[in-house]
Amino acid sequence: MKHSWGVKRAVAWLPLAAMVFAASAGCKQGSAARADVWAVVNGKEIKREEVDKYYRTRVNPEGQEPSLEESLSQKLNVLDELIYNEILLEKGQEAEP
Repeated sequence: MKHSWGVKRAVAWLPLAAMVFAASAGCKQGSAARADVWAVVNGKEIKREEVDKYYRTRVNPEGQEPSLEESLSQKLNVLDELIYNEILLEKGQEAEP
């Protein structure tokens, strides 16, 4: 399967885009992140393997495999949810007496 230059470039920039997105979502950054770390939220690393694990639970193994663009979009949605969940957990802990 041939992929356009834009798709290849998007795949290469995905980890960086994820980290920038995470930082803009109210995340606290400590030290420089490794390539397998897609986001750091309140000191907790969200790694590529965690995103992939949740992504695989959403893809029908018997269905048609999503395109590269669809796959990347779904993985970013998973990352967004994981970031949001970590922020909610922190807010919940702050609210406890």
